[in-house]
Amino acid sequence: MKSNFIRIVFISICFSLLFTGCKKDDNSGPTNHLNYSGSKHELTKGYLQNYGEEFSGDVYNFDLILCSSGITVTEDAGSGVGNFLYFDMYSSSATELTAGTYTFSTSGSNAPSTFDEGEAGINYDIANEIGTRLSFVGGTVVIEKTGNIYTITIDCALPTAAKVTGYYKGELIYYDQRD
Repeated sequence: MKSNFIRIVFISICFSLLFTGCKKDDNSGPTNHLNYSGSKHELTKGYLQNYGEEFSGDVYNFDLILCSSGITVTEDAGSGVGNFLYFDMYSSSATELTAGTYTFSTSGSNAPSTFDEGEAGINYDIANEIGTRLSFVGGTVVIEKTGNIYTITIDCALPTAAKVTGYYKGELIYYDQRD
């Protein structure tokens, strides 16, 4: 009788360890989003448009667009309704946004690691220009890259002293817009 009790206790302990030790790991990290006024808005894809060398030499112009599934960007235009982040950025590389912190600049220098335009759209209808559209007056965009995967962290200021923040991790659809 005593040995049956020990077996039952042993089997119970084994089962409890088995079931509590099999929790799914949550390695997903943050979701792709933009955050404005306390609300998160989904971003599902990104585009990188390469416009080539600027007048100042050794500086290359890229447009970075991160958006939700309702928006489509082609080489010619954007369309649809949804959320987006847009940046007119300058890189020291002719083929990609180099890793580092890009800072908002209105100096007109188009220096590497800067951006001179930035906007956010929330539930924005591109064709009819309806929805929330916000222009940045300051901030940073941090670019990290491993292989073809970009990790992008956004922290930008609005004229009202409010902020737009965001995060995107994934591949970017690339368009070569150079002449």
